Amino acid sequence: MFRSTKKYSQILLMGVLVPSALALGAGKTDGKTGSSGQFVPGKDSYRVSFELDAPRRFATRYLSDTRSLEIRVSPARADEFDVSRYYDSRFIHRVVVEEKSNDVTLSFQLKNAPVAWFVGHQENPWRIVVDIWRTEPVEAKSLEQEWAWQDDANGTPRDTAPEKVASEGKLPVVNGIRPVEIDLPDDTLTRPANVNNRMTAPANKEVSLPADRRVIRLENIVPLKGDEMAALERRAAAELGAVGEFDAIERLASALYRSGSTQKAMPLFRRLSTLNARRFQDSPRLLWMAGESAFLSGSNDLASDYLQELKGRFAGHEMASLAQFRLAEIRGSRGDKSTGEDPNAQYTEIALDDRAPWAARIGSTVKLIETTVGERPEAARAHQATLQSCLNGNFVSDQMRQACAYIQTKFSVSQVDVVSADAALQRFKTRYPNDPRSAVLTNELANRVRFFIDEMARKKEYPSIAEFEKQARPELLEFTLREPELLMARVEGALSVADNKKALQLLQVFASTTSDEIKRNEALALSSQIHLKLKQADRAESALKKLFASELRKTSGLTDRATAALREAARPPANSKTAQAILLDELKFGRYVERDIGMLSTLALASRGREDAEKAFELLMTTTPRTEQDARQIESALFLYADDLRSAGRLAKSGDVYLAVANLAQANKKAEAAYKAGIMYARAGMVEKAKAAWTLSAADTSDKKFSSLSSERLERIR
Repeated sequence: MFRSTKKYSQILLMGVLVPSALALGAGKTDGKTGSSGQFVPGKDSYRVSFELDAPRRFATRYLSDTRSLEIRVSPARADEFDVSRYYDSRFIHRVVVEEKSNDVTLSFQLKNAPVAWFVGHQENPWRIVVDIWRTEPVEAKSLEQEWAWQDDANGTPRDTAPEKVASEGKLPVVNGIRPVEIDLPDDTLTRPANVNNRMTAPANKEVSLPADRRVIRLENIVPLKGDEMAALERRAAAELGAVGEFDAIERLASALYRSGSTQKAMPLFRRLSTLNARRFQDSPRLLWMAGESAFLSGSNDLASDYLQELKGRFAGHEMASLAQFRLAEIRGSRGDKSTGEDPNAQYTEIALDDRAPWAARIGSTVKLIETTVGERPEAARAHQATLQSCLNGNFVSDQMRQACAYIQTKFSVSQVDVVSADAALQRFKTRYPNDPRSAVLTNELANRVRFFIDEMARKKEYPSIAEFEKQARPELLEFTLREPELLMARVEGALSVADNKKALQLLQVFASTTSDEIKRNEALALSSQIHLKLKQADRAESALKKLFASELRKTSGLTDRATAALREAARPPANSKTAQAILLDELKFGRYVERDIGMLSTLALASRGREDAEKAFELLMTTTPRTEQDARQIESALFLYADDLRSAGRLAKSGDVYLAVANLAQANKKAEAAYKAGIMYARAGMVEKAKAAWTLSAADTSDKKFSSLSSERLERIR
C-alpha cells in the first residue's frame, strides 16, 4: 500500500495533463536498445520498459502535490530496476526506487509541463511499459529555465512559477483544462491479484469548464461494457512500439470518444497524429473526433486546427459539415468577425443542406433558434421536423436532445392549448428532472392558466372554467389555491355546473388560507348553503357558528353574496337559528333590508324574545301585502308580537300593534284585532284611543262576536 503525507491521493493510470499524444519506445533494464521492427522514439515522447522474469501485479497513481507518477510492483526487488537506464531530463526531474515489504515503488517526478502518460504491460517477455509524451508544442525556454530543474535549498522546484506551485494538491491548469483525477483514500490502492493482465485507465469524467461556457456534445454516446474497454486497453498496451500500434491506439481512442470519454481520448488522437501524420490526416473521421474532443474540453485553438484541416482536405464530405458547424460555433464564441462570415448564416446553410448529416443539421437548428426561442417561441415552428428527428432518432447526444426537447417544449408552452402544453412540459420534466429551465416553463404555463381564468371570470363564462378544470391535470391548478381571486373563480365555475362537492372543497381551502376576513365570511356562508344542499345540516351549522363568532362581521357586516346564502339557510326547510340571528343583526344595524314578506315574517318570529325584536316587527307593520297569503303571514306574526308585548306589560305598544293589524289591507281578523287594541288602550288609560278602536271593531259586521263585544264596551263607556 502506498503511503503519503496527504490523507487522500489520486489514482491515475492513464494520465492526462493536457490534450495531445506522442508515443516513444525507450531503454530497457538490461541496457539493450529496441529492435529494428519497433517504433523509433520521437523528440517529444519518452518510453521506458521494465523487463521482469515473470508476470507481476502493479498499480499506478499520480500525486499532484509532488507531480510524481508512482508505480508499485509486487513482488519485486529494487535491483531489478536500474535507475540510470531510464532518465530523461526533458520530462523527468528525478526517479526514485524504494523497496519495502517485498514491494518496489518507482517514483517519476515529472516536470511542470503539459504531458500525458500511458502505463501497460506486454507479454514475451513480460514487461511493464511506461509512455510519456508532450501534449502541446514545445515552448522556447531560457537557458536558466532549462537548467534550473533542481530544488532550491528549501526543497521547492525552481522552474515552477509561484502561482503554479502544486502546494494545494492541484495539477497545473493549461488553457483552462484540468487534469483527470479521482480522489480516493490511500487504502483503496490495494489491487486484487487478477488485475495484472489489464491495462488501466482513468475514471470516465469529463473536464470541468467555466460555468459561463455551455458546451454540448454533438454526436450520441455509445457506452461500452467494461470488459470491451479493458480488451481494447490490453491490446493497445501489447502493441506499444510494434507495427500495429497505430491501429490499436486508433481503436482505443475511437471507443473512448464514442463512449463520451473525450478527455481521455484527446491525448491519444495527438499521439496518432505523431505516429503517422499522413494516415491520421487522411482520415476525416479521426480529424473530426480529435477536433470534437478538443472542443468539448475547452481547447478551441487545437480544435480549430483539426477542424480546419478536415474542412480544407475533405470539402464536400459529410464530416466537413460537422467541422463547419463547430468552426462557426468557435468563431461565434470568440466574436471573431475577421473572416466576414456570420455564424447564423453558416448554421442556416448547414440546416438546409440535405447532404449534411442529421447531427450537423440538428445542431445548426438548435444554434439558430435557442437564442431567440425565449423571446419568440414561434421561431421553432419552421424547424419542427428537424426537432422531432432530434428527439426520435439516435443521431445526437442526450445533451443535444435535451436542447431540442426544451425548444419544442417552450414552443408548446406558448403556442398550443394549455392542456397539451402541460402534457409536453411534464414529459420534459420526467426526461430531464434536473433542468432548471423547467421552473421557468412552469411559471409561464401558470401565467397562461391565470390569464384564462381571469378572462373567463371577467366575461362571467364560468362553465368554461369548469370544463377546463375537467381536462386539466390537478397539479396544473395547484397554484390557484394560493391566489384567492382565482380560487373563487374556480368556485363559481363549479357552482355553474352544479358540482357542489368540488365547490365545497375549494371554499374550505379558501376559508382556511385567506387573510381577508370579509371574503372568509362569505366563503363560510356559501359553504353552509352548499352543506344544506348536500343534506349535511351539522356541517352547515358548524360553518354558520364560525361566521356568527366573527368580530369583523359584527362591525363591518356581510357581502351581498353572503347575505343571499344566509337567507336560504334561514328560511324553511332549514330554518337555521344561527343564520336567522346573523340576519337579524344585519337588520338591526341597517346593513340589510328584507323585502320578501315570507322571509321578513320568518325573521320577525325568530326575533321574539330578543331585545332588538322591535326592528323586524316595525318593518313588518309598515309592509303592504301583495297577496292574501302575505296578509295572513303578517297578521299571524303581528298577533304573536302583540301578545308578547301584552305579556311584557307594554300595553300601549301592544294596542298599536293590534290596531296595525286591524288597519291591514286584506286583514282577516280586523274586528278581533281592533277589539283587542281597545282593551290594551283602556287598560293603559287611553280612553279615546280605546273608543276609536272599539268603534272600528263594531263597524265590522263580518265578525259578529267581536263586533258585539266592541258595541257592549262602547255602551258601558257612555
